[in-house]
Amino acid sequence: MIRALTDLERDTALLLIRRGHTSPSAEDYAEFTPEQKEAWDPPTPITDTQRALWEANLAEVVVTSECGCETCPSVDLEPVGDAIARSDDALILNGYVPDALLLLFIDEGVPSYLELAPLDESVVYTQFPPAERIDF
Repeated sequence: MIRALTDLERDTALLLIRRGHTSPSAEDYAEFTPEQKEAWDPPTPITDTQRALWEANLAEVVVTSECGCETCPSVDLEPVGDAIARSDDALILNGYVPDALLLLFIDEGVPSYLELAPLDESVVYTQFPPAERIDF
């Protein structure tokens, strides 16, 4: 299966690229106890240059598969064509809606997986939420 991203998939990924952060955020990490800091890596700083690369690369990816869990709209992404600029970036950008986490995996500078993870097993999402519902 290969298809273009839906508008909601593209909008969610784009918003995560533009505003998402790694976990924990710098604000949260600053509040950690010494024990918590030992258990977590510090936040990864993200530059405007990195975000611009990821955004450009998002325009070159397609959906290659959908999650089969039937409770989320998560999708695998892969680049098409030769317009991809690779980098050493490998991280996960985070956002959330009140009842789910949103994650965008970046591998070698390319968006590779867009995930919506419901926090309650009884909640089912059939598509990504509109941008105005997403927080960081």
